[in-house]
Amino acid sequence: VYIAGNGKDTNDGKSPATPVRTFARAKELLTTGAYTSGANIRVCNSTVQISAGDDQWSFDPGGYVTNTTTGETWKPKVIRYDRFKGRLLGIYRGSSFASTVTFTDIIIDGGSEEGIVATTETEDQLLHINYGGTAILGENAILQNNRKMLATYSSGVYGMGVYVCGGTLEINGGTIQNVGIDSS
Repeated sequence: VYIAGNGKDTNDGKSPATPVRTFARAKELLTTGAYTSGANIRVCNSTVQISAGDDQWSFDPGGYVTNTTTGETWKPKVIRYDRFKGRLLGIYRGSSFASTVTFTDIIIDGGSEEGIVATTETEDQLLHINYGGTAILGENAILQNNRKMLATYSSGVYGMGVYVCGGTLEINGGTIQNVGIDSS
């Protein structure tokens, strides 16, 4: 299921040309559509600026989903689409955005273990928390596998996990792993 900041929840989420807008809709499609074991939610096209009302990012306990159509159960990820190099998720201020987002029983993955590695100095973190925003990494929330390879390291390059700019990050059982910047 494809998701993007410029998506629409009336879309089918079946391709980068028709992404959905919210995690709630992507999860619904993953659990009710014709998806099978191994299917993921892929962030494409633009940063998902988390909307008001979409503030609980969680799969079933342990991070699993069960598809009601196929009957299959698996552990999906929210993962970077290989052609998208920007930030995956953003918590921003404004009445149309969620000010506090809780992540539990979910894996947010930058895709570096699948060969998706950034090579420019763009802002491509897994999560950006802006002024007044709060992210809570609860039980079994994992932010992982986001790497950047640069020819030379620059002090103006931001980290690859979470970029907090006037916001708050609470880690209550969550994990951030295998994120960083390498130089050749």
